[in-house]
Amino acid sequence: MAADTAERRAEAERLSAQHAGASAEMVLTAAIADHFAGRIALVSSLIADSAVGLHRVATIDRHLPVVFIDTGKLFGETLRYRDALTERLGLTDVRSLSPLAADLARHDADGVLWYSDTEACCALRKVRPLAL
Repeated sequence: MAADTAERRAEAERLSAQHAGASAEMVLTAAIADHFAGRIALVSSLIADSAVGLHRVATIDRHLPVVFIDTGKLFGETLRYRDALTERLGLTDVRSLSPLAADLARHDADGVLWYSDTEACCALRKVRPLAL
């Protein structure tokens, strides 16, 4: 595990030095098309604050996987905005992840875990779906 971490740190430092002074678009293009081609995705809330980053990615590769976490607690307006933004930007691979029904039944059956333990709620509804 430590060797893997050291290798990743060394790679990050190498890439940082290689792209020092480059624009955001140049760095994103290199990451998407070269360094991590076929192994990279963008995790996004697909809300208004995400639009600029999503637009940048869409101009580079509108087929890049975009991972959206549907916590099961989102407003209908949020989901409609996600869909409208996806269409407007021409994103072709937006993937929605949700918590497992069995996990919700076991850890948040009444749907109000966030009242008593926000960390556990985020772990259940946001972190765990990304790990699956």
